[in-house]
Amino acid sequence: QADRYIAELDSCFETLSSNPKLGRERHDIKTGYRSFPVGAHVVFYRITNSGIEIIGIPHQREDPINHIDQIS
Repeated sequence: QADRYIAELDSCFETLSSNPKLGRERHDIKTGYRSFPVGAHVVFYRITNSGIEIIGIPHQREDPINHIDQIS
């Protein structure tokens, strides 16, 4: 099950790298941040000059602001 979930995340990262504006803008969290759901989690990322930067992947029930503040 873990291997399948990691494969889903990898696929999501590739999709977002190819289509960085696919995710929803999340100015409510921080200007430039975007989010995209994958399974029971939400990928938070930002677009950079060289692609995308993954900010965090909290569970969908988790408060994303607290999660991102903890890793920033």
